Amino acid sequence: MRTVQDLIDDLGRLDGSRFDETVFELFHRGPRALDRLWAYWESDASVDTRGRIRASMQSQWTRLQEVLVDMTPRALGSTGARWAVSMGPADLLARRAGRCIDQGRLDAAAAIASALAASGADGVEQAVLEARIAMAVGRPDQAMSRLGGYCQATPTGPSHGAAREWFARAAQGAGRSAEAFLSRLHLEPDVGAAAEIIMSLADADDCPGLASCIEHVARSGDKALWTMLAESAAAALDDALGVHTGLMTDLLGMGSQIESMLDTIESVIADMDSSMPAPAELSMAAELVSLASDARDILSSARRLHSAVIGVRDDERGRVSETISLFFNAVDPVPRCDHDDPSPVWTWAFRERPPREALSRARLTGLMHGASWRAFWKNGEFVVSVSLPSLPPLPSPSQAPAHLPAPSASLLPGPSSGLDVPAIERMLKSMPPQEAAESLIHSIRSVQVRHARSLLDEACRALAEMAGALGPEFDMASDPGSALAGIRRAVAKTRAEMEGWSRRFAGALGSSDDAGACAQGSADEESRSSAGANHEWRLPDELDCSPEAYQALRTAHLLIAGMGPEQLLPPEQAGLPAFLLQKAVQIEAERKLGDALAVHRLKPRALAATRDRGKRRRELDPEFVRNALSRAPRGISPDRVRGGLERLTARILDGSSRPLTGDLFLAGLALAYLDPLGDPERSAALGSALLAIGEAAATTAAGNAQESRDLVRMEQAGIEALLAMSPFGGREGR
Repeated sequence: MRTVQDLIDDLGRLDGSRFDETVFELFHRGPRALDRLWAYWESDASVDTRGRIRASMQSQWTRLQEVLVDMTPRALGSTGARWAVSMGPADLLARRAGRCIDQGRLDAAAAIASALAASGADGVEQAVLEARIAMAVGRPDQAMSRLGGYCQATPTGPSHGAAREWFARAAQGAGRSAEAFLSRLHLEPDVGAAAEIIMSLADADDCPGLASCIEHVARSGDKALWTMLAESAAAALDDALGVHTGLMTDLLGMGSQIESMLDTIESVIADMDSSMPAPAELSMAAELVSLASDARDILSSARRLHSAVIGVRDDERGRVSETISLFFNAVDPVPRCDHDDPSPVWTWAFRERPPREALSRARLTGLMHGASWRAFWKNGEFVVSVSLPSLPPLPSPSQAPAHLPAPSASLLPGPSSGLDVPAIERMLKSMPPQEAAESLIHSIRSVQVRHARSLLDEACRALAEMAGALGPEFDMASDPGSALAGIRRAVAKTRAEMEGWSRRFAGALGSSDDAGACAQGSADEESRSSAGANHEWRLPDELDCSPEAYQALRTAHLLIAGMGPEQLLPPEQAGLPAFLLQKAVQIEAERKLGDALAVHRLKPRALAATRDRGKRRRELDPEFVRNALSRAPRGISPDRVRGGLERLTARILDGSSRPLTGDLFLAGLALAYLDPLGDPERSAALGSALLAIGEAAATTAAGNAQESRDLVRMEQAGIEALLAMSPFGGREGR
């Protein structure tokens, strides 16, 4: 076998594949061989040999990096290993180290990251690697700091997308859910990730955070984001209801304990059956009575636990913290609990993430008492912060907000007891962001509480019946046969209750999925069968609309509904649907917004947005233009926004008598950028809606959107604009 020195000597006389194999063999020999190779490189190697070594390492880097990755962290800290790391593509090695994290080899990934940093390499892949290591040790704030610069830069490839993805995950891990959502707006839509974010905001009762998310979706002008937001809210609620049902299936973790006790009692009964009433079995009889008593105590304890989770509205805060601590104290190691009287905030700090079951039970307890709940990583600790009270007493189902449907009384999770996606989307679009956030969070929390309270009440009744079956004291000494028969019947009844409880939820989950599939199929069939039918058309009930606007919308709808998928209207009717839709929105805009969009009211804001250009002429202020273009809705070109703003300010400063509502695009720009309502969020949301219908009308007028699907999109944009105007003005009969 050749020595390391022999291999190094060969480097001066070999070339080609034999040279590459010699370099690989030196890597394969380990860190000491790499130290010798580095010493040769530094002192004895000629310039030509150095070049050939570098070229050989780079040409076979894929397999060389596998050798480096397999080294121990201590070996990677050697001089030769760090030199070897500096010789290859840093991005490739950083990605390979990321797979080490996936494999649970955090120490190896950290050693590679340290070697890369020592080599002077710095890029997005190294930043992602260091951020993932920071997150793995419970420091997501550091991960956000490391990735922040790459998320703000203009994306240049998949690596920047990965940086945004991990930034969003880090923000979520740090409890900064709104930042996580805003980062995800630049990625492919992910309903699952967005659902987790929305539930975190609802748990924390963070209305301002959710409002900022809604506002950014409104400013984007992207209808798909509205749908994604509504679907995420519904998915978040469905997931939460499923978790609550799972908790109750196991009776908050006590189901297995009850089952184990029943197994023990049945085992003792089986041993006694063959020898009763022999005196030798009296000790077993005493044990059986003791076991029955223990089973009653466990059932009573389980019932008290469920009652404590339900709580009462005037319950003391201390009892809430005691119940949560009861769940957390079962975790090893026990967390540190911090609380300062009379503060309503309790904080538990864990050295590692606690089991999901413990978190879910504690979270349910906080929810049932109206608490806000935040769970996040900070400085290497997993922190749970619970604050009471955060909500007023929850209303009864009859007092549920009118914006969203009252939940079903069914205990099954899923579509039958969740929130309706179209209803959520309509509510989000028709209200200012802050009000929409408050309504959505209240609805999500209310549905969860009603669902969980029903389950908990039923569990308490079932546990009471089980404890009652084992209730009578059995006299084993005087009448062992009768006592044994009584215990056997009681245990059989309790066992049947437990099995029935488990089967009920197992069947409930399955039937819920089947019902959802059937309902979806029925809905699809109904929509297909009604597509060609000319039924009476009605606007959504929540839409505030005058009779004239309603008639224009209805006529446009009937014209569009009578078209085939790719059909065009006759030439004499081609422009009629678009005209009617635009007219309906203009009628409502003039009725509800005419005063706010009056030229004399907008003039001070227009003067602030322009600057003097001499000779009594004015031009748009460059800073105002830059800010406006940065907030331009998706689908509308910056040039069109700039040109529209120039026309808008010219009309306002000239004192034109023509109402702005006659041009929906200009009206939308006035709302979005001049804030005539004195409420930037509301003005921006309403402005985006009018800009969408104005842009659709301009496209149709140019003859670029005359097919049925284009007109259907314009009709939907018109209805959304009317929904956005609904909070302004009173309802009229129609």
